[in-house]
Amino acid sequence: MNNAEILDQITLYAQLLELHGENPFKIRSYHMAVQHLEKQDIQLAKRAIGQFHQLTNILAKTPAGVVEMLGISGLGIKKVQQLWQMGIEDTEQLLQACDENKIADMKGFGEKTQENIKQSLLF
Repeated sequence: MNNAEILDQITLYAQLLELHGENPFKIRSYHMAVQHLEKQDIQLAKRAIGQFHQLTNILAKTPAGVVEMLGISGLGIKKVQQLWQMGIEDTEQLLQACDENKIADMKGFGEKTQENIKQSLLF
């Protein structure tokens, strides 16, 4: 693994912690650690030993489609969390909800956001 892959895993872990409503101070500490490590000129792979069990455990509790939605342009963690709470657990369900005009009616979304999500999914 290279530094970018390790930092991506730490970032994903922090995002999933936020998605699951974990302690904001813990989440912030992971984000700050990533920012700090990005500036360092060290090979993390030489210092990282074994597996990232915390990431594995939280991924097991999170639907794969919800994790995939984190990568959609225009969707932040809070919006993905809101979609997940509404029962949308994958991109197919999200596209269907966009087609049925359900996303625009949700608080904090609107027509433009719905259209941007739909375009991102179709692209």
